Amino acid sequence: MDTTISSPPEEKKPRTPLERLLINRNYAYNWFGLIFSQIGNVIFGVAALLWVATTLARDAPWAAFALSGIVFLPTIVGLVTVTFAGVFVDRWDARRTQLFMDAARAVLFLLLAVATVVPLPFPAGSEGANIFQLVCLYIVLMISSVCEPFVNASLNILLYDMVDEENLPRAFGRGQILNITSTIIGPPLGALIFFTIGIQWTILLNVISFAISFYAFYMVRLPRKGGAAGVSATGESPQSGEAQQEQKRSFWREFLAGLRFTFGNRLLVAIVVAMVLVTAGAAGIGVFDLYFTTNNLHTAPQIYAYLDVVIAAGAFLGALFVGPWLRPRIGMVRSYWVSVLFNGTLFLLYSRLTNLVAAFVVLFVMGISQAVSSVAFGPILFKATPRPLLGRVNAAIAQMLTTVSLLSITLVPLLITVVLRDKFIHIVDLQFGPIDTLFSAVAILVITSALYLRVTLNDYKELLDTPLPRDENGEPLEPRPELLQPRPQQGWLSTLQKQVSICIVGVIVVVLLVSRVAFSTPTNAISNVQLSPGHPASGQIVDGLSCASTPGSAETASVQLTVYVNSKVAGLPVGIGSVAPRQPGVTALASNGQTTCLYPLHVFEADNIIHVDSPTHRTYTLGEFFDIWGQPLSRAQVADFAADAQHALAYYVFDASGNMQRYTGDPRAIQLVEHETIVIVYNSPHAQLAPYNAWNGL
Repeated sequence: MDTTISSPPEEKKPRTPLERLLINRNYAYNWFGLIFSQIGNVIFGVAALLWVATTLARDAPWAAFALSGIVFLPTIVGLVTVTFAGVFVDRWDARRTQLFMDAARAVLFLLLAVATVVPLPFPAGSEGANIFQLVCLYIVLMISSVCEPFVNASLNILLYDMVDEENLPRAFGRGQILNITSTIIGPPLGALIFFTIGIQWTILLNVISFAISFYAFYMVRLPRKGGAAGVSATGESPQSGEAQQEQKRSFWREFLAGLRFTFGNRLLVAIVVAMVLVTAGAAGIGVFDLYFTTNNLHTAPQIYAYLDVVIAAGAFLGALFVGPWLRPRIGMVRSYWVSVLFNGTLFLLYSRLTNLVAAFVVLFVMGISQAVSSVAFGPILFKATPRPLLGRVNAAIAQMLTTVSLLSITLVPLLITVVLRDKFIHIVDLQFGPIDTLFSAVAILVITSALYLRVTLNDYKELLDTPLPRDENGEPLEPRPELLQPRPQQGWLSTLQKQVSICIVGVIVVVLLVSRVAFSTPTNAISNVQLSPGHPASGQIVDGLSCASTPGSAETASVQLTVYVNSKVAGLPVGIGSVAPRQPGVTALASNGQTTCLYPLHVFEADNIIHVDSPTHRTYTLGEFFDIWGQPLSRAQVADFAADAQHALAYYVFDASGNMQRYTGDPRAIQLVEHETIVIVYNSPHAQLAPYNAWNGL
């Protein structure tokens, strides 16, 4: 054994500024290896999505399924793998496991790079070649997802051995900085590298990142701490040589021992329940931040890319400064549940926002709060888990959360596209729509989890905030059941009764909120009343607007046109502005049998949304749209409906922020501005006017 490396003075007093920043020599190597492999993974992940979307599945009818497969297939494989990964990681040497996995992934991605350049029996760029490479990509991603559970469990065990209890919070804080760094620089680098030098070099960079990670872990030199506290793989203290032979027992006995410990430990069960409450909602809504950006913050879809950057900037500050400052003042336990509670409250506030600047401020503070909770969580988990069981405990938690994530990813899109579609209600002067309703529900679940944690962790506060006892050699004792006994019951309700009550109340509030919106009458719902096709343009120049073979891209916008006729919302004909012969997937309102073209103003679907795709930078008007449609529009007439003493006609405009103004000028001059709602009211005195808010990324 290298006595220099394992001696207490060497570990507690690093000799260089770099070691003072990264705790000790071993952790410094670990940190640098992880940051290279993680950034390489993020770069490749972004490039893989772009590769599939722009090349392998471009214009294919199965493109959406190809993209979803990048996430779905590895998740399923990882869920199966994590079942047994924890057992084997607890048996194996964690450092050797990490080295093997890095080497395996480097070889795996090197083979993928070869598959992108090797001559194939298919013509280059053909559908056959693209499908072959897509299959190779799926295989590599699925095999790589087999490695991930082993890597994650090994890293936790290595961290346990590298860092003493006093420095664990710092270690988790540095880990947060690592994640933040890859989140900030990985996506733009992935897109830049893919579009400049191609997918092959992107894959090779990932191979190089694993090679660097392999070297960094190879340089780690650890003292042998496994079993130092005398805890067997079942979590029991060995009494004889026979007990030590239990390491060789069957896989299923070890697996079940891990489950028994995880779900028989009240502290771990509380942590798992709290994490399940958060994951049940948060996993499914992540992708719908894009919809929230357009529907609620009333801004362009491009802003969506900056949301994670703002959160990461806050998390960087939280991990580096706020967490270390707060923890010694209020304790590890309080840091954990208070930051979770604060995060849920901030997210509830975020779900009600309509201003982009305010949203950025809230997200920045949320990033700080998330970092504080993440840094506090790790040491609590380590204190509750003996080292020989770390792999299985992490695997059990990961398996539970992955299963909940898959259910959430399946349920949330169903709620948005079916149950809550076009539903908007007002509760105490607050408007609730599909996206912000689910965001509010998730925030309530996070707050519920925080209150649940408070009730549970307060029973262990003194023990968790106090360093573990040490043996005669000065080594901290492994956490054992007798070292983590909760304090005696206080009050007339037991801890279990409080836990159940909090969960029931939280879930009931969520169900009531979602149900209240789900059973409301859809706003702006189009009835079966349809406006007539009129005399649509069939390729000729209209008001100086040409019908082009491809959509313009210099200026784009989406505008909702709501037309009330006799108190019902009438539907616009699908295909206005489209001229084409009959062909699959194309709807055209006009056709001359020869020309296939598209005017700058058009309606694609039965949603009353006017799409602007302009070849030049200019502003269009409602009158130009009606001329392409071939219908009259004036103060006294809209399409086939003329105003008179008994049939009033009025025009209203909601701006992108939802502010309404009655338009009294010539309606033909109403400008088509991004995310505005134009409302035409004919003989509908009791119409409930409301802005359109279901842009969903348009």
